Amino acid sequence: MAKGRRDYTWGVLQDSIQPGLYSVDFIKVDQVYLGSIETGSALSYTVPEGYKLFLLGVYVTTGSFAVNHCRVKRDGAYLSFLEFEVKHELNFGTYGSVSYEPGKILTVEVTNKDDRSFWFYCTVLGVLEELV
Repeated sequence: MAKGRRDYTWGVLQDSIQPGLYSVDFIKVDQVYLGSIETGSALSYTVPEGYKLFLLGVYVTTGSFAVNHCRVKRDGAYLSFLEFEVKHELNFGTYGSVSYEPGKILTVEVTNKDDRSFWFYCTVLGVLEELV
């Protein structure tokens, strides 16, 4: 016989994101070339109607050793604002996930604080669930 609370996992995890019959792994990759002290969108994705996106991770890399900025947004509202050098890893999956409803826009914005131009590469990971 099992011991402990049966509802423990569901009571603790936010939006439990177990891939199932109507879920698929989600990965999107994009890049942007930014000049000195320039801001741009490294990645933008609109969740299609009939789907919900559970964001698990955001990874940004560049060749710049300056302290650059990275912002993750949901419909223009900031979810995170962090500084990074060379690479940035933001793991939402450890604490549950960040969900995006149908029609919401995921944007990863970066600012190049270096005195030279650089490429910024962005990868987002998550689970895309069909709403049935």
